[in-house]
Amino acid sequence: MSFEESTSERKLETSVVSKQHHEVRYVPVFSDAGGTRRYVSGGCHPMHIGDVLNNGRYEIVNKIAPGWLSIVWAARDNQNANKIVAIKVLRADRSQGEVNELKVLQHIEANGNTEHPGRRFLPQLLDYFYCEGPNGRHLCLVLNVLGPTLRSIRWDSEFSPRLPCSLSRHVSRQLILAVDFLHSIGIVHGDISEDNIAFQIPRIERVRFDAARKGKLRRMDGEPLGEHVPQYLVEPLAHWRYAEVEELSDIQLIDFSASFFEAKPAWSVHRSMDIVPPEATFMQPLNRAMDIWNLACVTYRYVTGGDLFNSYFEPTDHRSFVPQMLRVLGEDSAPWMFKAWMNVITRKAREGLPPLEFKPAEEELPLIENIRECYFYFKNCAQRKRLLYGRDGSIVGYIDGEEMILYDAPEEHCPEVADEPEDYSGDEEDEEFLAMATSYLTRMLVADPSKRATASELMLEPFVQDTRFEPQALGPLRSVSYSSDDWTPSPPYRPSSRSGSDMSTD
Repeated sequence: MSFEESTSERKLETSVVSKQHHEVRYVPVFSDAGGTRRYVSGGCHPMHIGDVLNNGRYEIVNKIAPGWLSIVWAARDNQNANKIVAIKVLRADRSQGEVNELKVLQHIEANGNTEHPGRRFLPQLLDYFYCEGPNGRHLCLVLNVLGPTLRSIRWDSEFSPRLPCSLSRHVSRQLILAVDFLHSIGIVHGDISEDNIAFQIPRIERVRFDAARKGKLRRMDGEPLGEHVPQYLVEPLAHWRYAEVEELSDIQLIDFSASFFEAKPAWSVHRSMDIVPPEATFMQPLNRAMDIWNLACVTYRYVTGGDLFNSYFEPTDHRSFVPQMLRVLGEDSAPWMFKAWMNVITRKAREGLPPLEFKPAEEELPLIENIRECYFYFKNCAQRKRLLYGRDGSIVGYIDGEEMILYDAPEEHCPEVADEPEDYSGDEEDEEFLAMATSYLTRMLVADPSKRATASELMLEPFVQDTRFEPQALGPLRSVSYSSDDWTPSPPYRPSSRSGSDMSTD
């Protein structure tokens, strides 16, 4: 949910590059997940700037965020003083029958008259309706417009992938309050991740929603585009600028497409591998405890700057994380994990899956050491150099002065980030912060879901009490993309494909 300020439209062309099985394929110039492949019968609605929805009430003015299952658009509410709202338009094949996301949002609204402080950190369903189009009938959810996600802030910050200590605690307090409210009304979020935590816009009136950037579509064979695809693509409001976000404070926990009612437990999860809870790995029914595990993994990221579990080079099999979990969580987790694994074998739940060769988890430190080392590693890196991140969140290099160093370069062209021995000691403020964060995380990162702390219990932790947070400018938030047109490395180094447009500075 990021916005790009522009005073004029740029017509950017895309073209057809191939035909496969009589299907025309388009390659957009925007970093728009899915491109035109989502515009098929049963897929997304081909929206254009200026389209009006719900009997003329809403007028589309820009695109906020693309996705495979839905696209979020900015629209002007003509019946409410031209207020800008966000309209999440679901795919037609996800809009049939009772849509679970709508039921969850309605349940939140029905229980919204409460004094629970966590309610205000969840979205408000302003309206909903259906629109008809060439690709089918689409459910449209009208919500408040929100700002950058936690992921984009961590990646775009000039200084560090860690949030400042006071902001970390402030965000953590809001998140645990939001989760506690959801659990109190019987809802499991099911997908607490950096992409589903968005900051509220401090000064929304300063954002220029009308400055849409379009990319015109055409076909090489000269044939018409057809009704299933839009006549042009709209570039998502992709990068926040400092003029638009001077202060970051309150967040909202968003996206309930994976949520479920605890009365009807889920049995599977399709989420990022490195935040999948142990009970999902061992194919047990999921409940509110999975939210606590997900929240712990996300909290670890913005508190320390790194990832608790390494998923970048692992196969897409949850079982591959068992050695990592055992190493990080410690031997106390072994009895539950062994019992859970035996239960899987007894139920023959893993029959038909290929054999899995476990890799040793020697590089993972026990949790308490892990938190400390990762915290100071990224703190020290941020003080010396600016890190480069790939779009998967992995560190791919760094900038030292005006020189860019990439980790996939030959060894002689790739010095270490740390040019001096790492110092894992801090001042009194660091030590106090780490002690509170460690206590908070260790109660959440428990293998046995029945022994994991609840949201209500975690609300009493010092880490989320008296956060002493005062909103302040965090400095410029800028995202610089490096492509082959932007820079030329010195010979003999030739960057791999990872050094292309999939890279931004932090």
